[in-house]
Amino acid sequence: MPIRVGFIWRLAVVALIVTANAVSCSFFPPEYRVSRSFSVHVENDIGPVVGLKLKVSRFKWQDFQKLSTEQQRYADPNSFEEIIAESITDSTGMAQFTLDRTGSFTLSPESQASQLDWVELKVLEQTTSATVEMKWPAVPILRVAHLRGKLETGLLSSRSLPLRNNAVMLHTLVDYKNVAAIMTDDEGAFEFGNAAPGLYFLQILPTSAKTDDFYKPEGNIAVYVAPESSRGALMISTVNTSCGLSYDLQENKDRYKPVACFKGEKPAKCEY
Repeated sequence: MPIRVGFIWRLAVVALIVTANAVSCSFFPPEYRVSRSFSVHVENDIGPVVGLKLKVSRFKWQDFQKLSTEQQRYADPNSFEEIIAESITDSTGMAQFTLDRTGSFTLSPESQASQLDWVELKVLEQTTSATVEMKWPAVPILRVAHLRGKLETGLLSSRSLPLRNNAVMLHTLVDYKNVAAIMTDDEGAFEFGNAAPGLYFLQILPTSAKTDDFYKPEGNIAVYVAPESSRGALMISTVNTSCGLSYDLQENKDRYKPVACFKGEKPAKCEY
């Protein structure tokens, strides 16, 4: 199974992702056996996802193997992707596919915010198949009445630091259009006062400034602005992982404490 620094191979049922500046993680994509004609249903905790472009593709592994080890290290994985078919979800979150071949493929959203959200397909010569169920985005959606709050590092650590003076951008969820851009203040606070109700991605833009988490986090946070929400602001704790940005509400940090720690075979005090 390939292990690759900087991007994720979609070639194995279990993907172990390792990078030099982030916590390693593993991902278990779901697998579906389908006929050449099949349906996909995309939804999230808010409802069906409308207008999302999906693709069925495969990685041209044989072409990649022709490269030297050094060439493989710096190769652009997108240049080895063959797109088999594309479709867009309708008003109910449904998309239809009819493929011209059988085999093993990947089903994934065509989104700049895509993160650990693909599905493995085994396409067979059979007459019927179950609907492929896809949750998107695959990351948690944070609800808030007004889009404001604070960002900090240290989700997996007992130490936290405000994400100070960092650029953040607001994007629409499905088409990832830019809505607004601001800078956090010295306390990591942000506010998008004119954000209308709806689903968005809050993007933390990359920076090389070092923190206790090796580097400042970067990536997308899914948010749902709902005036009826009882939460008036989002206090978000973040960390870099090799699967991308991980985040949760600050109040949930205790969930990430180590259960037990050992030095050799002996119990030891947990320092994290």
